[in-house]
Amino acid sequence: MEPFKMHIVELSGSPRQRGRMHGEQMRSQIKALFDQGRAGMEKAGGPSLEAYAALFQRSTGHLQAAQKWTPGLVEELHGIAEGSGENFDILWAFQCQDESFWFTTGQLGKFTSPPDTERCSSLGIAAGNGQPTLLAQNLDTPMLYNGLQTLLHIHYGDSNRQAYVVTEPGLIGICGLNNSPLGVCQNTLAMKLTYDPKGLPAMLVARALIDQPDLDAAVRFLQAIRHASGINYMLADSERVEDYECSRTEVHRFVPADSADRLAHTNHPFVNPDRLDPELFSPDTRRLYDGSNRHSGHRMACLEKHFLHTAAGGTVEEFKQILSSHAPPEFPICRHFQPGLDPMQGMTNNSLIMLLGRPAELHLTSGPPCSSEFVVFRF
Repeated sequence: MEPFKMHIVELSGSPRQRGRMHGEQMRSQIKALFDQGRAGMEKAGGPSLEAYAALFQRSTGHLQAAQKWTPGLVEELHGIAEGSGENFDILWAFQCQDESFWFTTGQLGKFTSPPDTERCSSLGIAAGNGQPTLLAQNLDTPMLYNGLQTLLHIHYGDSNRQAYVVTEPGLIGICGLNNSPLGVCQNTLAMKLTYDPKGLPAMLVARALIDQPDLDAAVRFLQAIRHASGINYMLADSERVEDYECSRTEVHRFVPADSADRLAHTNHPFVNPDRLDPELFSPDTRRLYDGSNRHSGHRMACLEKHFLHTAAGGTVEEFKQILSSHAPPEFPICRHFQPGLDPMQGMTNNSLIMLLGRPAELHLTSGPPCSSEFVVFRF
């Protein structure tokens, strides 16, 4: 088994203080990532990373949306910039990973590198039969981040709440849980649902959800904000698991016909009608769109067979088996590092299983779950 190798960052105090701690502790890793971004922009024949980031901020309303809906997270990002010594505009553009896909393509007239559209599988089951709620995700992110996986352990300065947030150096957060308990997973639908250049970026939505006191507050937040990107959010507390497909103008709860207490989702929408028209895509984008749907569909079929349509999957060990699946081999739920491919292609850099009891637990890997050690974090 591959040993656990994540960077664990302890954060406390005000949002600005937490950000400074993050930036200071991860300064060398943040610099390395941004230097690779600079090299990537140069290779693609685009502007400098600094010029691109400034243009991105001037040309979109994402930062203004964050200042409205998540001012504390904007403060935290300023703290990360101060602690790391990096340019805030670049740090901000880094938060907008789903949103910058469309912006970058429009500016350069081409992709900076082949984007990975086959990302993330989530599943959850509500409490029952003496078992607590379980929420889980294979987090498929670029191979570039292998070895840079980061876990934030947040102590909120104004309460006794804590959170574990799975992320990357310099990134505000991707998924995780707090000790209320409340768990949050996300699956990108950015190539399927509409994009809003004045909406709140997906990474800030996810982190703001983790910061909420309970599931009801998280749902109200999802319904109140303006979403930048098409994203699916799966949420859970000690009793329930719920799923919401969000786009520019719509928030739709996804409830499978079989059971509202057993959920799975990959990277294509089921119920949100606010969709992009693939007939308007360029040939390159259409190929990515079609490939993403094939990959997502096969992973969803695997989850249906081994989880949704069975009585199994009610324990942590059964979740580990499902998340470790390689069937079918060309569209696996569990994805591995492949030497020689573009580093922006994806792999399962983290597998996380949240056991939402009291106290809650996070079972976490720093690589594919079939071959990586799970480490348990408790509050």
